[in-house]
Amino acid sequence: MRAIVIRKILQKRDQKIRKYDETNKMYRSRKEQYDERRAIKNNKRTSLYNRGKYDGVIFVDVTENSEMMREVQRSCKRNKLKVKVVEKMRSTVRGEIQRSNPFKNRGCGRDNCILCELGMNLDCRTRGCVYEMKCAECSRKYRGQTGRSIFERINEHFKDWRDAVEGSVLFQHSNKYHGHQNFNVEVSILSRCFGEPTTRMITEAVLIDQLSDEETLNSKSEWTYVKLPRVSLT
Repeated sequence: MRAIVIRKILQKRDQKIRKYDETNKMYRSRKEQYDERRAIKNNKRTSLYNRGKYDGVIFVDVTENSEMMREVQRSCKRNKLKVKVVEKMRSTVRGEIQRSNPFKNRGCGRDNCILCELGMNLDCRTRGCVYEMKCAECSRKYRGQTGRSIFERINEHFKDWRDAVEGSVLFQHSNKYHGHQNFNVEVSILSRCFGEPTTRMITEAVLIDQLSDEETLNSKSEWTYVKLPRVSLT
């Protein structure tokens, strides 16, 4: 093995020496190496159509004996259009039955996960998202966002409800509409914005603003803490 490694090293060294004889340059700067890699990548890049021969590409549905594709090709040729006609790729049997995450809906296995306990059929590990809690009895909704996992945030909501925290949205809703009684809650993820905190907060503000006074559980401070400018085009 050592002999093979040494032989490979010597071969590489000989290649560098030969290249040095041609370019008179043994070592190259980082920029030169980057430019060379970029040029090789651009030369390898391929497209769906020959840019020199065609002006664009159009996709058509797959039909028996490619009848639609041939008809579109004839139409383009009649009108002297330089367009490449390509049939859409059909879905494969493997693509229809394959599951990239077979354990997605089997729960996280944690004893204190409210989402899995209530059978919400969500990935409770999802981080950086905008979520919605909906009262199953009166359909009023609370929309919020979190940079942590949805598991942590929803557990906090339910813990505050159990502890009768005055600022808890679920506790307040129970007192105001359900006579201090428990009610069923449905949780859903409206948008995933992991790693994009600004997008997440703007998305939350837009989604809160979509709810009317009669259907929102968000407080006024949340409802108006982000004012989005409205533009009217006439």
